[in-house]
Amino acid sequence: MIKPIKNYIARKGHEGRVLACGILGGTAGGAIPGFIAQYIQRLDGGAQELGKLVDNWQSRANSLCDGSLDMLIDIFRTNANQVISQEGDLIANTNERYQFLREAVDALQNAGMFEKPVEFIRYFDQEMATKAFDVFKDNPTVSISPEGLAYAAVGAIVSCLAYDALTEAGKKAWPLGRRVVRGKNPENPVSVEE
Repeated sequence: MIKPIKNYIARKGHEGRVLACGILGGTAGGAIPGFIAQYIQRLDGGAQELGKLVDNWQSRANSLCDGSLDMLIDIFRTNANQVISQEGDLIANTNERYQFLREAVDALQNAGMFEKPVEFIRYFDQEMATKAFDVFKDNPTVSISPEGLAYAAVGAIVSCLAYDALTEAGKKAWPLGRRVVRGKNPENPVSVEE
């Protein structure tokens, strides 16, 4: 396993750069589980706070509307008083947000190791991601769990492949190593050699 990796690095002639890309990619990859954990915590905290409000409205619906929160929302929304009708919109929006956050937490907590990034993208919430990143950037963590090590390996491989692809693209875009030779060919006094 180690020998093919050494051969790849040595073949490229960029041993230090490839190693640096691998280390940076591995570190970044290994940090993904820590960030997702921070994100889940934020989602769960938001869901718990909104859950308290929804529970309060649900208890009102239980006593006034035979347990139907939708009926309570309709009563508020159809009220002639604009302040009360806006309260119906607030209840509906809060309940919808609560359901989304609860569903996101459940999906992320029950996702497998490599399903988590897919669920993260599926349930991405800009506000919660920003809050999670604000905490994460001050105290980043690189997980040494099997999940963290797997993400680190994937990150290292992807960064090395990206470096390789960018290096090859750069060579094609800016061909170095060619030199102009003058006077070798009498028909074409200027020629290019590889």
